[in-house]
Amino acid sequence: MSGTLLRDFSYYIQMELKGKPGLRDYTISWQRWPELRVTLGQTDRFFTFESPMSLWKVGGWDYSQMVNNLNGAGDYCGEPNQNARDQGLILQGDVLPLGPKRLRRLRYTAAIYNGNGINQGDNNRRKDLVGNLQVQLAQDLWLGIFGWRGSYTADGITVGRNRWSTGLNYEHEGWTARAEYAHNTGHRIQDYQPATSLWTGTGRADAWVVTAGVPLTAWLKGYLIYDAYRSQATFSTMRTAYNAALSIQLHRNLLFKLHYAFIDDRPSPRDRYYSELAAQAYIRF
Repeated sequence: MSGTLLRDFSYYIQMELKGKPGLRDYTISWQRWPELRVTLGQTDRFFTFESPMSLWKVGGWDYSQMVNNLNGAGDYCGEPNQNARDQGLILQGDVLPLGPKRLRRLRYTAAIYNGNGINQGDNNRRKDLVGNLQVQLAQDLWLGIFGWRGSYTADGITVGRNRWSTGLNYEHEGWTARAEYAHNTGHRIQDYQPATSLWTGTGRADAWVVTAGVPLTAWLKGYLIYDAYRSQATFSTMRTAYNAALSIQLHRNLLFKLHYAFIDDRPSPRDRYYSELAAQAYIRF
């Protein structure tokens, strides 16, 4: 549900019925000028271009490994799947209208979150700071720099969650080109050894993804996606997915996806190489 209140205020509520029903988003926002929007509530962590996108727009059948591991969807640090969401206060805006088309060249987001995920209170008296700065280099071409400084606590163990990301994003008349890299510094909860009070692992992880989308007809779009994730920021811990997908939109509220992925999973103790095939239907109402 979404709507406006008193002209300058808006609200947004999203529920999920799969599994255990619950709220995913609940926000109230105030905005009078393009330069400033203030949002309070539970919503996406604005880290990377891809994370705040709907799966309708991502291209593949799921988010990249970068988002799934480094932004709270089964997070690297040990946080369970939180749909990349948290509770907090977000400031956003578009500034610097320049050129004959008065394009706003600079976009910013600054947020403070609980750091404990969806529908959870704070449990360590610390807050997570997440921000980004995006520059519009040309019409619909954005360069972004993202930062995240925070921590996560579970079972009495606290790990750092300090991350940065950079990328390019282009969306114009059905064409898509996106390339992003993200890096994490901070251990996982499971890396702590109580018997020795020592940590295992490198305490680092990184990921990158490149997506190209080409409109083939008015209702058919093809995607190629190169998706890599290294759980210890070493090539021996690298899992790579080579993806091809078709997006078939027969109506503005009806979308079908066909997706094939060839996986090179170096850390796997069993099969290193295998394939995945997925078919999905999206219905909006």
